[in-house]
Amino acid sequence: MKRILAWIVALALLIGTGVYYYVNVDKHYVYLHEFYDFPIPKEATLESESANENGFTWGKSTGTEVPLGYRIMIKKSGWKQVKMDGHNVIYKKDDKVINLSLANKYIGVLK
Repeated sequence: MKRILAWIVALALLIGTGVYYYVNVDKHYVYLHEFYDFPIPKEATLESESANENGFTWGKSTGTEVPLGYRIMIKKSGWKQVKMDGHNVIYKKDDKVINLSLANKYIGVLK
């Protein structure tokens, strides 16, 4: 009986932590209004800017994949991953498309 209770408590803590993170993940991101409200980490620093592309330095970018917390925020914002091509991930929301370019400590957002 004690063993079952321990499993229930552990499972409740795990689920509670996940829900808390999901609800509060928005606090670490801002939206790029000129890029169809695509989320960008608050810690990211704008490095280059043009009409169709913004480049950011971001220490958490490994260049190989989108970090889990960032993927959660992108999905929570309504974007769906449609293709992954090397260091480029293409997201789609309604009829809008964003290409997220990844490099070591760098992310690029292209329309």
